Amino acid sequence: NKLVFRPADAFVFDFVSVATFLALAGSLKFDSPKLDLLALVSITLFAVRTFFRYSNKYARYDLLVNKFLTSKLSHRGAGALNYLAQEANSQKALRAMCIRDWLRES
Repeated sequence: NKLVFRPADAFVFDFVSVATFLALAGSLKFDSPKLDLLALVSITLFAVRTFFRYSNKYARYDLLVNKFLTSKLSHRGAGALNYLAQEANSQKALRAMCIRDWLRES
């Protein structure tokens, strides 16, 4: 069971996405406080949904990596624990560096 990130995953058009777009477009076209509130609520829902979808995919990816590491591990006992801790810290450092670089560019 492989976790695959496809380009189509970036373009998921569902009810929340379409409703957010329509509310935002209506808010820009018509100067109405109700539409502004609707746009704000729908953008908030979109952001929350996107966060949870990303965190679920991230958790599945971590599970896949952990299964791979434990299945391919030749060390046993304390050596295995040290190896896993070192690999986990390396991955966390790499992710933190990527996020830092991305935030600097923004």
